[in-house]
Amino acid sequence: MKGEIMPNQMDFAYEEIRKKIISGEYKPNENLTEIFLSNSLNVSRNTIKKALIKLENENLIVLEKNKGARVKSFTLQEVLDYLEVRLALEILIITKVVQEITEEQLLKLSEVMENMKKCFEENNLVKYSENNQIFHKIIYDSCSNKIAVKSVEIIKSQLNRYKLKTILIPGRKNQSINEHISIVEALKERDVEKSQKMIKNHIENIAKALKDYYSFIFN
Repeated sequence: MKGEIMPNQMDFAYEEIRKKIISGEYKPNENLTEIFLSNSLNVSRNTIKKALIKLENENLIVLEKNKGARVKSFTLQEVLDYLEVRLALEILIITKVVQEITEEQLLKLSEVMENMKKCFEENNLVKYSENNQIFHKIIYDSCSNKIAVKSVEIIKSQLNRYKLKTILIPGRKNQSINEHISIVEALKERDVEKSQKMIKNHIENIAKALKDYYSFIFN
């Protein structure tokens, strides 16, 4: 029913719309009308309004007066700027993680890494991407600076729609798996400098792939 807003209806609408933006089902610059979203999610337009405001705060959509909502589209420079900020935060995070990650978390990281290798060998890019998210979550969970982690997660939510495309770039898949292996090795060695270098290499290679294959990724 589309009556009064139930306690979790706005969260439900927000999560569903957000998921479809990040997955690419809702394309950059696509118009999202309240009527369409209300009907597709079977919630009230007032619920949709509240969900869209939350999505705008995450910079996932643009709300335009008298035009409604539009999926946010990023220029290459905006994406590179996001990655520059992400790199600074990731270096801060990995520096703390080297000292704070537990042996149990390192074991889980190694297990996920083995799953990623298997997905890589089977060319299962969807599962590889899922395990990649788990991989980074373990690292973020082991960091005590939750403000830095939250900031990185917001940035990654902006760029996730391009993520699966980057792995399709020739040579990027092999490069990606090697980068993650190197990160695990550096953490196991509790080597701060090496860990910083490996995470820097990982982010910079993502940026290079985006620049080199701009027309493929952003269209």
